[in-house]
Amino acid sequence: MIFQWYGHACFRLQANGQDATILIDPYDASIGWKLPRISADIVLVSTDIKEHSAIDTVKKTGDAEPFIIKEAGEYEVRGVLLHALPVGNTRIFVIRADDMAILHCGTLNRSFTEEELDSIGRVDILIVPVGGGAVLDARKASDLVNELEPRVVIPMQYRLAGLKKTADPLDPFLKELGMKRPEAVDKFKILKKDLPAEDMLLVECKPV
Repeated sequence: MIFQWYGHACFRLQANGQDATILIDPYDASIGWKLPRISADIVLVSTDIKEHSAIDTVKKTGDAEPFIIKEAGEYEVRGVLLHALPVGNTRIFVIRADDMAILHCGTLNRSFTEEELDSIGRVDILIVPVGGGAVLDARKASDLVNELEPRVVIPMQYRLAGLKKTADPLDPFLKELGMKRPEAVDKFKILKKDLPAEDMLLVECKPV
């Protein structure tokens, strides 16, 4: 699995075992950045706000139109299992590919109920908002990490240069977790066999 971050809540995942690319929450220029046209087989939209749902920016993969998911439900596309769950004002996505379970929390702004946790199940890789405001702040995001106990955590929706939205920087989240800032990576690549057995891995992605 290869992860690329385009800033805000936008990620592109490449599932090698299923030969599929997944684009999550493409944004429009209102947030201060211009998203390049990206090809994808599957597009996930957590909320209909344009900073999360600019699907017109997505290119076809070859001649095929991308499969767009913006309604709750369970889907199987190109061998990728996807579960879109409504939680408050957002949809969260559990993505099962390459023998791993990835949770993208969309614009989550609260903790999960027991019923929601049961629906989510095991989480290997957690992509979580940490910048506060309309989404989880550092403390709430840290609480969520401790509750889900993922093997890998990738923070998103925090302050970056050029962002027109108000957001806290990444450092308060790191402080809540009691972790040092890792070296940022352009791409994050991982296989199931490489998931940490005990210690949690924190990944800071550089926006593309």
